[in-house]
Amino acid sequence: MFKLITAEDIRASSKATIGPDFDYLIDEIIIPRVSELLADECNRPDFDFKSRTELFSTRSRQRVLFLKSPPIAASPTIQVWQSTSTPRVFDAGTLLTKDVDYFVDEQIGIIERPSSSYFSEGPNVVKVVYTGGYVTSDGQGVPPLLKGAALYQAKLIFDRREELGVSSRSVEGGSLSLLPLILPPDIKKELRKFRLPTYC
Repeated sequence: MFKLITAEDIRASSKATIGPDFDYLIDEIIIPRVSELLADECNRPDFDFKSRTELFSTRSRQRVLFLKSPPIAASPTIQVWQSTSTPRVFDAGTLLTKDVDYFVDEQIGIIERPSSSYFSEGPNVVKVVYTGGYVTSDGQGVPPLLKGAALYQAKLIFDRREELGVSSRSVEGGSLSLLPLILPPDIKKELRKFRLPTYC
């Protein structure tokens, strides 16, 4: 999984000087955790821009499939196979034709059969190969809104670094439990554009 931001991004946005003593904490703990946290919040495996293969088990009269990592790149083109044989065979004979057998919304990652046409029913009967996602390398290709959310969350965790791994703290007259570091409501709101429905 590519990291959404780099240590340099954090240093550049910080008012305080962050020395090399924090390199491991930032690079190996905070930034990967933030990247995973934001992907989980958006119901995605990651935000990486890469080639992907997904298998779909379809129900009776199903016309629509939802891909897990949109947006979809225009090139190389998406390929969709449908096979009902046992074992499944995904070859030239089972390859569907784009804009004839199915239509694609590249931006939101939906594959749809034409009206009154359905995918065959069964487990793993549809195979889709496509290139999708956003991030081309660590901190590269990240949409500004997503990068801003990752940077905000990383700085929040860095500022509370002494609390990492602490479940409670003793105080005079009792103890204070610390909640795990989670995404604040403002960040969740910013991520709506990247969040996929839970049925994807």
